Amino acid sequence: MDSLAKLGVDFVKVHNRLPRAAYFAVAEAARRHRMAFAGHLPDSVTIVEASDAGQRSLEHLFGFPSVCSTEERESLRPAHPIQAFLGTCATQDPLPDFKRLAANGTWVVPTLTITYPIGLLPDTILGSDSTDRYRSKGLQRLQRMMMELPTNVPVAAAPVGRRIFAKRIELVGILHRAGIPLMTGTDAPGKNALGGFSLHDELAFFVEAGLSPMDALRSATFEPARYLDALDSLGTIAPGKVADLVLLDANPLVAITNTRRITAVIWNGHVIDAAQRRQLLTAAEAAARQ
Repeated sequence: MDSLAKLGVDFVKVHNRLPRAAYFAVAEAARRHRMAFAGHLPDSVTIVEASDAGQRSLEHLFGFPSVCSTEERESLRPAHPIQAFLGTCATQDPLPDFKRLAANGTWVVPTLTITYPIGLLPDTILGSDSTDRYRSKGLQRLQRMMMELPTNVPVAAAPVGRRIFAKRIELVGILHRAGIPLMTGTDAPGKNALGGFSLHDELAFFVEAGLSPMDALRSATFEPARYLDALDSLGTIAPGKVADLVLLDANPLVAITNTRRITAVIWNGHVIDAAQRRQLLTAAEAAARQ
């Protein structure tokens, strides 16, 4: 940590396999150097312990229990080991813990998009597979390395997986109503997650969870800027801020799926119209075939 601080890194990422003692040593060093740390929740640390230790954000809903009825605790038992990756039901009321995270100002990045394929198993065919033509061979290898889906999930397990994933969507709404700030990460380039494309899917999941379209949009714009202490230049449309915009031909506040109806992109003040976007996508597809 001392050497990283000297290098001036923006933050340190922690992973779920980090031993408990090492995790809290990282937290202490981060406080000492006034450096942010974020990332996964280690298996040996609770969400409250991580939040109290100053972890800036918690990713993938690791360590977050789903809120279930007594009957659901039985019916939502994983029918295959991979389904446990989607989380288990809480055995007691988790709302006090969620309120603690909200009070601490800990962000949560659910990344529902990346866990969606697990909920669908044994079905592995997704609509998002159409974007695979933009993945280079290197990205394809990285995707397989990140998330190799099992091939031995029985068909009888499918309904359980879908219901467990539905509870994860529901959990996101509960976290939002508890006051926890959310952000729309997708964990690209995993299965079902490709930069740009999968953000629209994550926004749709947030609205399905009960967020208003405006709150979902804020989780992709305002909240990341606030998280990065960059509200002076990003996060909202105002004079003097960076001109990075997506212009739509339909209102996303009416239907969040309208975020896909893109008329033009303004990147750092440069307008990229529909024809230019088609050229860029064609070039990306050609590059991926090489």
